[in-house]
Amino acid sequence: MLKNENKIGKMQNKTTDFDISGKIAVVTGASEGIGRAIALGLAGAGADLILCSRRREKLLEVKNEISLMGRNADVYVVDIRNPVEIDGLADYVRTVVGRVDILINNAGYAVSVPAWSVSENDWDAMVDTGLKGVLFCSKAIGRWMREQH
Repeated sequence: MLKNENKIGKMQNKTTDFDISGKIAVVTGASEGIGRAIALGLAGAGADLILCSRRREKLLEVKNEISLMGRNADVYVVDIRNPVEIDGLADYVRTVVGRVDILINNAGYAVSVPAWSVSENDWDAMVDTGLKGVLFCSKAIGRWMREQH
């Protein structure tokens, strides 16, 4: 066990070698869980962020944590199941932020019930978030990223 702890310590030290200062990252699902951790990790590596989720209050908490790290973060409330809202995010990035270097399609939705208890609405929300949202975010933000270069 001591051997593994030593490996973990070495891995944690490696994050200091990861420098993305001056980059701007969009992170969907940034209000909690893995998305929050990714956003904080990117900020720790020097990036500024656009934090996206349906939960404004939680996004503001993550923004405050990032501010304490000395990085900038904008909050953009979006439901990525809706392509019109995704287009609004892309317009915001283009007109207000000016560019984006990194897109993290992290938003997800899961229902924790047995399969026989999953409703059609639950299923649609999972598929629309995990598939439709990823595709349309990639299209809208990716198009803008291509135009930057």
